[in-house]
Amino acid sequence: MDMEYFTSKVNFANKSKNGDITVNLVSGISTKASLIFKKVNKNIGTVSKFDLGVWSEQSDNFRVTFRDIPITKK
Repeated sequence: MDMEYFTSKVNFANKSKNGDITVNLVSGISTKASLIFKKVNKNIGTVSKFDLGVWSEQSDNFRVTFRDIPITKK
């Protein structure tokens, strides 16, 4: 059964928000990010598909898709 979840909180660089976040990214500089999801099945082992929308003032908007991401539990 496929389930769709949306983030309840996004932490990106030095910003934290419940929704879209705007951050200036610099080529060659790593940026930490974390996404918080609520009410996800505790027995989940992988995320089959994760879509990340990217918007830019200088170029076309695009979507990055990650597949089969292993879940690490803390």
